Order: sequence, then structure tokens, then C-alpha cells
Amino acid sequence: MSEKKKAIRLHVTQERYERMTLNDLIALEEMAAGKFRARDLRDILARFVVDGTGYMPEDEAQALIGGLTLSELQTVAEQFVQAVEAFTRENVVPPGGGSR
Repeated sequence: MSEKKKAIRLHVTQERYERMTLNDLIALEEMAAGKFRARDLRDILARFVVDGTGYMPEDEAQALIGGLTLSELQTVAEQFVQAVEAFTRENVVPPGGGSR
């Protein structure tokens, strides 16, 4: 991976998580079911890319992600899934407010 591509970091926060749309969730579900749409993945990931100064503008993050090889994209996508799963475990209360 090049130096610039190594710098891709994703950060999931409540505010960014809540900006996900129903269409984003549908796209993620479809990807999990094997219906891969690269543009959807790029656009979703771009919302969570951070650099040394905070969240990158989405157009810059999209361009950065767009330059990844498929192997690099897989790594970044796996990091995103892990980050969302960790965030969800720690921050999302189950329906009915029950225990996790």
C-alpha cells in the first residue's frame, strides 16, 4: 500500500452514524447478501474517512477511496464493518431498552 493509502483511517461517531440513510443501510444489506455496488461502498466509506485534521471532505475521500486497489478496498471495508459493529455494540440500545 502506498503512503497516502496507508493514511486512510475511518472513524465512526454518533453524529456520523446517524447521518447514514435508509438507502445506505439497504446498500450495506445488499452487499452483505452478495450484491456488490462499488459506488455505494465508496460513497458510504467516504463519510467516515479522517485525516490529521478531522473528517475529510467527502469528495476528497471519494477520490482517495476510488484509487484503492481491490485488495486495499477489502481491507478498508473490513475496517469499516468492524468499526460500525464496535460502535453499535457500545452505543446502540436494543429495542425496548433491554440489556444487550
